Amino acid sequence: MAERAGLWQPELARIEDQHAGLLREMDNLLDALRLGRPAGELAHLLGRVIQYLEEHFRLEEVLMARAGFPELHPHRLLHQSCLGQLRGERDRLSLSGPRGLDSYRELTQVWFRDHMERQDHRFESFLRRQERDAHPAAP
Repeated sequence: MAERAGLWQPELARIEDQHAGLLREMDNLLDALRLGRPAGELAHLLGRVIQYLEEHFRLEEVLMARAGFPELHPHRLLHQSCLGQLRGERDRLSLSGPRGLDSYRELTQVWFRDHMERQDHRFESFLRRQERDAHPAAP
């Protein structure tokens, strides 16, 4: 039986904290790109983004499995696709230098923000519906 959403508040708060941290990491890399920082620094910052995402995605997927979220599999596929794209960016960076990160800007501005605002919100809504269903309002 899935846990009630009210019991998930600490985990949901942790996910939101991770989202804020992830946005900071992504912005650090975007700032370094704008400033024309050396490829080695960019590779380090991109590695931090990838590592942060791996940890974040793991947490999300564990929570989704524990909650019985029916969209876990497609959500996991989105995570895998994102990590694949970022690893490709890392490979392009090592081959082409900073120009290899041109598509990173679009990836961060579109994919991540859309994913957090739409896809992750679906999970939150699922938990809130579970809570309402478990504790219907009195007539």
